[in-house]
Amino acid sequence: MGAAAALTVKNLADALSRDDHKAIFETVFGESRLVEFGTIDGSGSKGFVETSVLRDALRPDMKSLLASEYVTFPDDFYDLFRIIYNPRLMFPFDKFKSLFVRQVIPAQVANRRPLILFNSARLKTFGNP
Repeated sequence: MGAAAALTVKNLADALSRDDHKAIFETVFGESRLVEFGTIDGSGSKGFVETSVLRDALRPDMKSLLASEYVTFPDDFYDLFRIIYNPRLMFPFDKFKSLFVRQVIPAQVANRRPLILFNSARLKTFGNP
């Protein structure tokens, strides 16, 4: 939980806007994006993920799996998340689990969101808020 502590020290929870939250998260992790995730029962939450970690976690063969009109979408997560929102289709599980535990959960804790420990293996959706 070192990431949660670092974000708490930076006063993430006291930030007033989403842009403020993102700016504080980025002082700890670097360029980031807000993601939203949910389970089959409809519960879910939001958190931040460092863009480079998200990119490193992406399936290396993603471009080859997409139709030709979507082949550039993996270059921009906003576009990619518009067409694919199931994490099982985008990420190898170990890499996804790591980014979820190391960044998304600490962002929730430091932001004082109600802590619900989502099982990353059971997420139905992951992507754009």
